[in-house]
Amino acid sequence: MTRDYINPEWRETLAANGLDDFARLWPVAENAWFEPPNHARGGWSGVTRQTLTHSDGGTTGIFVKRQENHAYRSWRNFFRLTPTLEREFRNCMKFIELGIPALEPLFYGERRADGKLQAILVTRELQGYASLESAHFYPPRQIEHDERKRLIVTLAELVRKLHAHRYQHTSLYLKHLFARKNPDGSFDARFIDLEKTRWQPLRYLAVRRDLDSLLRHANGWSRTDCLRFFLAYRREKKLGAASRRLLRVILRKRGG
Repeated sequence: MTRDYINPEWRETLAANGLDDFARLWPVAENAWFEPPNHARGGWSGVTRQTLTHSDGGTTGIFVKRQENHAYRSWRNFFRLTPTLEREFRNCMKFIELGIPALEPLFYGERRADGKLQAILVTRELQGYASLESAHFYPPRQIEHDERKRLIVTLAELVRKLHAHRYQHTSLYLKHLFARKNPDGSFDARFIDLEKTRWQPLRYLAVRRDLDSLLRHANGWSRTDCLRFFLAYRREKKLGAASRRLLRVILRKRGG
């Protein structure tokens, strides 16, 4: 069975590049890996970068995620194996609906071939953005003080929006946050890697899990950076009692 989604705004461009269906995309994605394949869940999952050429000669970078037998069972569909890329695709589409900045999906498809469950997700490259773990932003002290403050506030607002809709990223590390500096000195930020993201009816669980993951592994962030993030996230000028308790626990785990 094959189930394909093609972004209507990119259908003609994908077709012109011969990348508008599963059969064409699968072998193309066998080029050199952008990231080494992840072998888990009884299968594997890997990413390659490709380039789309437009009719005017311009180009757009895309990422082709390909996986085989890399699936899970949910409590809603316990008897059906679901590709983890399907969950990421659904999350991308939901985030667009909710106005949460993330990735733009161009294609999604899945099929069974020789008894193996295969899936492909194509997303548009975040041109001009860089990972918070990249040389653009790391170590953070290389960024001018006021710029670092604006960046941290932007990140806090992004995570706050995620939790306001009761979503838990579950893998919220600096490498999964991308940012771009605008000409006016402000910043835009987006989430990537939504394979483990899920709706969490108990918002406080999402808050504790994500903030713990982010701040405990935010190497290079000072205690002041963490405090500034919390103040912006809570929209408080001075941390309340509940905020102080949560921040104290995270900083203690962080060991600094």
